[in-house]
Amino acid sequence: AAEAEVGARLGFTNHKLKARPWNVVETVRLMKEAVGSDYSVGLDPNQNFGEVHVAARLAHKLEPFGTVHNFENPVLKTHYEWFRLLREKTFIPIALHAQSSTMVVNALKMECIDYVNLSGSALEIRDAAAVAAAADVPCWVQLGGLCMGVKAAYSVHLQSTIPNATLPCDELPFVRVTDVLQEGLGLKDGHFTVPEGPGLGVTLNMEVVEKYRVG
Repeated sequence: AAEAEVGARLGFTNHKLKARPWNVVETVRLMKEAVGSDYSVGLDPNQNFGEVHVAARLAHKLEPFGTVHNFENPVLKTHYEWFRLLREKTFIPIALHAQSSTMVVNALKMECIDYVNLSGSALEIRDAAAVAAAADVPCWVQLGGLCMGVKAAYSVHLQSTIPNATLPCDELPFVRVTDVLQEGLGLKDGHFTVPEGPGLGVTLNMEVVEKYRVG
């Protein structure tokens, strides 16, 4: 809840939470209490909700808050039929973290997802996003995650070329102690600004690079 307050003050309207079954309901309740109903939360249990009956029970407890943006990989992602069964039991959107267009195709065939989180190479991400777009499924991109500014800039450029990449992304260079970029990656009201300079549009801060260089 304290981190949600920080995010809200910085202009963010969505929070990604590594959810665990034993405390996720109370955490979401406290977050809503702290920052209100306009601040949504995406829940990523890393498949740790386990089986469908556990995920469905948690979904029914979470639905009344009205702030849960999605369940990402709530159950084992090798079981698309479990995703589909859970999707039939809750109105919370179900998301798959996919690393290839094949995974997206298979999930769409099973009609088991509402959203998709895409990782992999730039080409793999664009191919998978195109497959999702053909089925009117929105996506977001996790190219770097807890990365530094250079990779985040690359990801922002990539995402700006994907029409259906309309969901909050997973690039978090700003949580580091310091930034390796001279000017930082533009961030306003919780949104990245696509750099407009040559190349990636960013410049390394060599003083920072030297300070943290280990080899």
